[in-house]
Amino acid sequence: MLACPPRRAKRWTEADIPPDVERSIADVFDRLYELRPTTDDDGDPQPVIVPLSADGHAAWVDFYNAHGQEQAELSGDLAAAWSKLEGYAARLALVVHFARWAIRRWPA
Repeated sequence: MLACPPRRAKRWTEADIPPDVERSIADVFDRLYELRPTTDDDGDPQPVIVPLSADGHAAWVDFYNAHGQEQAELSGDLAAAWSKLEGYAARLALVVHFARWAIRRWPA
């Protein structure tokens, strides 16, 4: 995914990440690294299906329809970019879901 934030001059800082925050972040990544794919009968990794809740499904349908309407009104490069954003939205939602799961130790 590409991003083009506004340009601004870099400035040095002596700020550090507090040790407790750094440890919390490491704990989140440790928890995420514990996730493993399922395996088939031959031991080959298989994807894990993560179903949407009813609320999640409704939110996705709303997003999908609104996004589709926006895309239909665009042309050229923006229309092409919007077609890719649909997939990015789903992937980012999954990343956010599992980050929240790791932070709050929700059941998988």
